[in-house]
Amino acid sequence: MKDTTNTVEHVGYAHVDSGQIMLGDPCYLHDWAGHEFTDVREYRCTDEDDDTVLEYRRDFPQGYDWVIPKYGLDMNALRAAGRFEEIKHPPSGEYSYDGACQATLSDAQCGELNFGRAVVVTSGYGDGRYPVHVTRNEDGRIATATITFIEEGDYT
Repeated sequence: MKDTTNTVEHVGYAHVDSGQIMLGDPCYLHDWAGHEFTDVREYRCTDEDDDTVLEYRRDFPQGYDWVIPKYGLDMNALRAAGRFEEIKHPPSGEYSYDGACQATLSDAQCGELNFGRAVVVTSGYGDGRYPVHVTRNEDGRIATATITFIEEGDYT
């Protein structure tokens, strides 16, 4: 038998269409909650005498460059001026598409869902077809699996 210890072997490609990928045991898929992603982005005014909280889509529905009448500026300008700061919400960890999106859109860009049912991470710069490689131990068992999202020199 050929010694394949620590030899890198290409085993296929992982296709990504949501900018994230999940790793988990398929036996838990029956626990998957069918919750769609709810994009909630809130911003708190930093002025001492103003307790306004603005929400993307509700208060500036046309986007971050839409002028908010009360302030005469768009959210991009308000944030750049330090007048509003994002309210960070911790990811729910729910085993669902919503939970996965919350984790990958967080500052960490990754997280565990439902106490280990799965782990989710962003896929580099987003959607694509990513190579998957494995290495094997001395018994021929898979020791590592690696998905390469960004090759050296692929930085934009």
